[in-house]
Amino acid sequence: MLLSIIVVNWNTCELTTQCLKSVFAHPPAVAYEVIVVDNASADESVTAIESRFPEVRLIRSVENKGYAGGNNQGICASKGKYCFLLNSDAIVTPGAIDAMIDFLERHPQAGAAGPTLLNPDGSFQGSFAQFPSLWSEVSLFTGIARWTIGPNAPSPRPKPGSTAEQVDWVAGAAIMVRRSTIDQVGHLDESYALYSEETDLCWRMRRAGWQIWYLPDVNIIHIGGASTNRKSTECYSRLYRSKVHFFRLAYGLRSAVCLSMVLIFLAVSRIGVRMLALPFLSSASRMANKVRIRLDLSMIHHLGSDILRL
Repeated sequence: MLLSIIVVNWNTCELTTQCLKSVFAHPPAVAYEVIVVDNASADESVTAIESRFPEVRLIRSVENKGYAGGNNQGICASKGKYCFLLNSDAIVTPGAIDAMIDFLERHPQAGAAGPTLLNPDGSFQGSFAQFPSLWSEVSLFTGIARWTIGPNAPSPRPKPGSTAEQVDWVAGAAIMVRRSTIDQVGHLDESYALYSEETDLCWRMRRAGWQIWYLPDVNIIHIGGASTNRKSTECYSRLYRSKVHFFRLAYGLRSAVCLSMVLIFLAVSRIGVRMLALPFLSSASRMANKVRIRLDLSMIHHLGSDILRL
């Protein structure tokens, strides 16, 4: 079997159904299997998948193991030469899967490949980037990156007519990986709280000599944020905790502590500015500012606690 399509579901019944419909509407022209890993959903996901898609291999997890754990279960159960990790809120477009398989078949040094992710309205969504650095994280946190890279920072928008290019990492919403590469470098790291798992995987692939490719002419629609809410204090904190965790694993303890301290300093400074601005804002803007302050306070609390445990 050439391809295993792996979808992790957690309380996203309608979106997962839509995703699977798109897969079977635009299937690859090779032998393939579809594996859905349900992360202990509380909705009707399992019943719906079993009744509507009997050809799907459904794995029921007894607990929510997140993006990494769910995909790892699917990878372990897969039989394909390639594993296509597809978010439940993604929609496959005609020819996309075949194009990715064809590319990996023609490039034996490619450990993974990712498409262009599009928002439902057809606009570009961040799909790839360079590995993070202290400066890149500062520029993202302060908003400088939106001026230097663009609104999709850290992912630059590809130029019209761009061809496939080697990149540091591609987004995990739709990433096709070579099974032999996974067997060599290891599965997704389940120690991440949330986010950065694909960055870590691509880092290990690159360190082992494999190439990571971005395919600008292959499109996958990605709704985004279906199982998470990036504006919740928990997910916001997890985002930055995962960034620090990546720094520790990739660059060492000193770099992780440095990033944490810089982020805390910037967050405290930003909170101060927003507090001073509150009396001069409209009611709606004041409410939005208070939400942002709560997000930064949560991030400071969690990063500070993590520093004490490093």
